[in-house]
Amino acid sequence: LKKCAAVNSEEIRHCVDEYIQNVPVNPTSALWLLLDPDNLLAAVRCQIKKDTTKGR
Repeated sequence: LKKCAAVNSEEIRHCVDEYIQNVPVNPTSALWLLLDPDNLLAAVRCQIKKDTTKGR
């Protein structure tokens, strides 16, 4: 949790924006798309990628 708190908020924002852009806008299935494991994993990977660039 400390790592998460230490991550720059701008980087998180970038990951979230990137994630949202990658999710097709479809009102009938938006919730399912957000809950899709692959989509969630992609968002997490983006965060991990940002975290590893800073070193552990």
